[in-house]
Amino acid sequence: DYLRVGGENVSTRVVETAIRTHPSVSEAAVVGARNTLGHDELVAHLVLRDGATLDNTEFFRFCNQALPYFMVPRFLVLQQELPKTATLRIEKYRLQEAGLARAIDRQQLGIVLNR
Repeated sequence: DYLRVGGENVSTRVVETAIRTHPSVSEAAVVGARNTLGHDELVAHLVLRDGATLDNTEFFRFCNQALPYFMVPRFLVLQQELPKTATLRIEKYRLQEAGLARAIDRQQLGIVLNR
């Protein structure tokens, strides 16, 4: 999957791979959400490891160190589990359908990315 973010093509697989290196993250899926201008914003859906906690600010800073600024997700959604098919493929369309009701917005946290 590729999304167009800020004029750049972004591979969701690359972003997911980097996010999964975070010590608290067990599973990750990245999808797009349209902003008010009609452009894609990255939404990271995460399942944490058993007993792990996640500091939202620290997570976004971790992403900013591991990824180029345009690949850092704007939104974070913590999940108990990711929806999967019988063959264990993540059903990303279901994540997109869920919307951003429970999402944590990096911009509302006041996090400024290093370029």
